[in-house]
Amino acid sequence: MYIARYFKAFALTGRQVCAHKHPQPCIEYVVVHELAHIVSKNHDTQFKAVLDKHLPLWEKYKNELNEFII
Repeated sequence: MYIARYFKAFALTGRQVCAHKHPQPCIEYVVVHELAHIVSKNHDTQFKAVLDKHLPLWEKYKNELNEFII
């Protein structure tokens, strides 16, 4: 459900998301990001702590994903 919202947000902004074109770490970031919402609905410190624990380079992957979106 959360992943659908993530991709829908990109569709609403006119940005296209093609998962098969993204590097594997970027896809892992999306999955961990969405799973972190189980712990916290917002992007608060608890949410970021989950990302830090399970994907220490998450900020790098987030930036790469944002640059890679066509």
